Amino acid sequence: LLITDNLMPIMSGLEMIQEIRKKDTKTPIILVTGFIDTNFLIKSINLGVTQFVAKPINFENLFIAIELATQMVILENLERKTREQEIELFKYREKYHSLQQERAFRKELNIIKNDLYLQKIQLSSKGGIDSQWLCSYVFKPLDIMSGDSYSIRRLSEDRYLFFLFD
Repeated sequence: LLITDNLMPIMSGLEMIQEIRKKDTKTPIILVTGFIDTNFLIKSINLGVTQFVAKPINFENLFIAIELATQMVILENLERKTREQEIELFKYREKYHSLQQERAFRKELNIIKNDLYLQKIQLSSKGGIDSQWLCSYVFKPLDIMSGDSYSIRRLSEDRYLFFLFD
């Protein structure tokens, strides 16, 4: 927080504020002045003067100006911290989501693992027509797990489990 008068011996308050604003645009500035001219006020506002206190100084008005200026800084800091926390939460959510996707992918691969991959199964029907099946699987990973899979498992010498799931 900077509190300055406009009338000073080496440079005016506005000249000093102009120099400060070249390097620092955030520091709240309270300008104490008895000079009230439209062009002066416009230039002060354009330089980012936060509050004005008229001369002669009423200390109650000065304290109110200080309180308002510091509240603005506090609010800006809270807003910045909130944004930083939101970014951290977003990163955490993304990391968690990626981890969940990876785990779901590994689970999916384990489920679709075919016990009889590239093996032939001889099936006999009651009608006397035999058939052969070649066991394989197709898996095309997607950016987002869809959950659609199938697998073939041998239950016993002559029994198999074919299943699809979503």
